Amino acid sequence: MKSFFKHNLFASIGVVLCCLALVFILFLFRLAVNNQYESTMQDYLNDNVNALSNVFYTKLNDRLIMLESQTRYFKDIDLTDYNLMKSTIMSTKGIGAFKTIGVANSSGATINYNGKSSGNILLSDYYKAAMSGKNAISETTVTDEDGEKVLALAVPIMRNGKAVGVIYGTFTQRVLNSIADTGNFAKQGTNLLVTKNGTVIARTSDTEIIPENTDNFFEMFPKAVKPEKGKNSYFTIKTNNKEIIVVMTEIGTHGWFYATVLPREVLSKQVNIMSRFLLLTIAGMVFVFLLLLLLTVYLMRNNDKALKSNERFKLANAQEQNVVFDYDYERQTLTMEGNSEVITKEIKSEYTRDDVLKFLELVHEDDSNICREFLSVAEDDNTSVSGELRILCVDGHYYWFRLKSMVVRNEEGKPTHIIGNLTNADEQMNKELSLIKQAEIDSLTGIFNKGAFKTHVTGLIEENVDGFGAFYIIDLDNFKNVNDTLGHDMGDRVLAEAAKKIDDIFGKTGVTGRIGGDEFAAYISSENSEKSSFREMAIAKAALLCGRLEEVYSGPNGSVSVSASIGVAFMPDHGKEYDKLYKNGDKALYKIKRNGKDQFGVYSPEE
Repeated sequence: MKSFFKHNLFASIGVVLCCLALVFILFLFRLAVNNQYESTMQDYLNDNVNALSNVFYTKLNDRLIMLESQTRYFKDIDLTDYNLMKSTIMSTKGIGAFKTIGVANSSGATINYNGKSSGNILLSDYYKAAMSGKNAISETTVTDEDGEKVLALAVPIMRNGKAVGVIYGTFTQRVLNSIADTGNFAKQGTNLLVTKNGTVIARTSDTEIIPENTDNFFEMFPKAVKPEKGKNSYFTIKTNNKEIIVVMTEIGTHGWFYATVLPREVLSKQVNIMSRFLLLTIAGMVFVFLLLLLLTVYLMRNNDKALKSNERFKLANAQEQNVVFDYDYERQTLTMEGNSEVITKEIKSEYTRDDVLKFLELVHEDDSNICREFLSVAEDDNTSVSGELRILCVDGHYYWFRLKSMVVRNEEGKPTHIIGNLTNADEQMNKELSLIKQAEIDSLTGIFNKGAFKTHVTGLIEENVDGFGAFYIIDLDNFKNVNDTLGHDMGDRVLAEAAKKIDDIFGKTGVTGRIGGDEFAAYISSENSEKSSFREMAIAKAALLCGRLEEVYSGPNGSVSVSASIGVAFMPDHGKEYDKLYKNGDKALYKIKRNGKDQFGVYSPEE
């Protein structure tokens, strides 16, 4: 060993100096972590409270959308007829974790789906807002007919551009608290939803930071200043020998704000753990670096081993499927280095323009826009050509590659070279595409959710604007009785089986989706068939589906007969865009519901 260091004195000194430098860097890193602690902690809490606020706001909006779906039952009935209003609301069902869902007419008289009245809500703030034509949320919790404090949500029932009544739903304090009880740092922190005057209307349960019997935020924290719109408010206080951090953000409705209250020690522990982890990581890197330096010195004395190691490095680089290229515009030649054999079996030191055109033909047709960009560099002023594309490789399969390139131009602006690299990104792209697909699929039924269904149907309509299409809205009859009599597990089974039957009939040639609780939709189109034959085929499918969805489900508490009501609208006769077809299909469905259910009907403009 002494002989080794004697013959490699300068290398040994270099190793020692590098180690000392890394130790010094560790010291500076520790100082930097301490200096950045406060700023990092504040940014982290701001991001956290903003995320929680957005989640709460989104959940309220989702519930308003659910209420909007219920307005279709009341658009065409006489809301001054209280008995008709009562029979209609009682034929619907509860959705979205609401304690109750009700309807109010223009005089403020109410009736809910349990057949009870919530009193007259004519003077309530949410009723007034909804009657002005807007979705509304009560400015604070209100007391319902059971004497319980609830938050009320309301949407208008529109007719001829005017609100003629209101659909409303209420959330109990328990549900509001459960929505707030998210991201509370394992019960060590608490989240609060607060009105503009400081009334706490939702809070995390089982918290020890603030007293449970205190209902006003500004009494809890006299130092607090209500956050401005688009800005967060942040302050610290000391209570019970603990330093408490409070972060607030404005939600965007009624001047409400969301607050997170957390002991500083919770974040301090997390930052210290992170700091120690990073220090250990860097220490490990120092150790690895030291080993690499010693190995480098050793390889300097063993040239043959170094050459073998270099071969192994080249092999590893080839395994990564990375290709570096340089296209010379003046000579119209291409050079490639790296693992080019995954793309072509003809390995050359230089490729001609004809070879390049053959390479571009290997690109998947759906990604051909990148090829056009590559070929049009001489005509435009692009400085780079980049993106993800699929390439047909020598094994006969398409793989995703990430292209990054830079265009080199002369003083006159003409391209002289385009240099860049192709890196295999197949695994990452497939994961990303899989996540996108998961975001479009309804988790219970396995078919498209409402948003994805609308997107795909809109695309089919635009692609086939001169052809024909059929839009189906399918509503399961007696589904509420399944949940009430046989339980929600059986209800989930009914929905999943119904979705499969719908997809078996429409999925191979069209698009299917779940657009509501027990409401589904499907769309099929045709470019080549005649109008009359297409209509016959579409109606036959509706009849077939009616028959398949008619089934009796049984359980310990009895049996429930489930069927389907289907409304059909044709494109282009009944509309040339999604919303029009949806509206007219829904009208056809509503007529079926009134005429006894368990059948289908085609929209008629005369009705």
